Amino acid sequence: MTTTERPTYLARYLAGEHEAVWRELAALGPAVRAPAVRDDARAVARETMARVRRNVERVVPRLRAMGYDFAHPAQAHVPPTPALAARLDALEAQAGPLPLAVRAFYDTVGSVCLMGAHPRLSAYAPTPDLGRMMGIVGGALAAHPAPAASAPPPAPPALPPELAAFAERLNPGALGRLGDVMATARALMERAMQTQRETDRMIEQGGDPSPLLQANLALAGSLQARLAAPRPDGARDDAPASDPLVVWAPEDDDPEAFREFGDPDDPDARDEEGWTGRYVLDIAPDACHKANTSGGGPYQIAFPDPGADAPVLELGAPSFVAYLRDCFRWGGFPGLAELPDPPREELRVLTEGLEPF
Repeated sequence: MTTTERPTYLARYLAGEHEAVWRELAALGPAVRAPAVRDDARAVARETMARVRRNVERVVPRLRAMGYDFAHPAQAHVPPTPALAARLDALEAQAGPLPLAVRAFYDTVGSVCLMGAHPRLSAYAPTPDLGRMMGIVGGALAAHPAPAASAPPPAPPALPPELAAFAERLNPGALGRLGDVMATARALMERAMQTQRETDRMIEQGGDPSPLLQANLALAGSLQARLAAPRPDGARDDAPASDPLVVWAPEDDDPEAFREFGDPDDPDARDEEGWTGRYVLDIAPDACHKANTSGGGPYQIAFPDPGADAPVLELGAPSFVAYLRDCFRWGGFPGLAELPDPPREELRVLTEGLEPF
């Protein structure tokens, strides 16, 4: 009687059973690291992430060709390094294992950051330009001077000559620029304090608004209008918040940096310091922060976890591998699935020839 040897997980994966193989590996839990399965499971994880890397290496240049404005161009794709591998080894040795899929991602892909701006693919609010803001404030102050009777704010004390010389060598011109910013900020603060004093006086004594209060209220209205004016760079505000693919690599190997602290109102979820007993990797900001606006907590992976895969916390994704699949199904921008009319031509270009995994 001849028995038929059962195909390995890797053989089944290569034959196209991608999702079924990952479901079965995940269902094994810690047993996926048993000697009879471990090498096969790791081979599946490496093959999966090799495909993910090739997909990243297709998508990133396609985005550049579309004129995509990466928020962090040098971080769009950073391949793995020996330093990253050593950091992960040290972290796992101290805190326990990362899920096989997550470790294979870092070992094979490295890190990815597709945050950026494109009118049809992704919103990214530019960081406020300090020079532009100070120019606006200075212009408003010049257009609405305080009455002559009001005293100007006092000048700051001068830096000792040796410190000023050192700062100038370190960054030529920086002191002058900083002095301009500080002078503008002081003038604006003084006008705000004047307004408070004049308002308190009117509440106590009554009467009409003084010329100083009238000038400062006019200044406030001018500032509001100037700061709300459209940006001169032509940036658009109607691009979608499309949750672009980001997977950060850990920058530390000290488990203390990754401790998860529980709800202070739930003593069963924490120890006396508030620690839940597990660690979390911040793998990405949430969709709002990816657009450089205020949002919620980061997407996280909890560990130690000896399993094959793990949920992406905060996101609600069933697993890390499923999250990556969803990202590439949408060309790296899974949030586009929420649009009634997603950018079909851009998606066609981005997803063409991507490898299933």
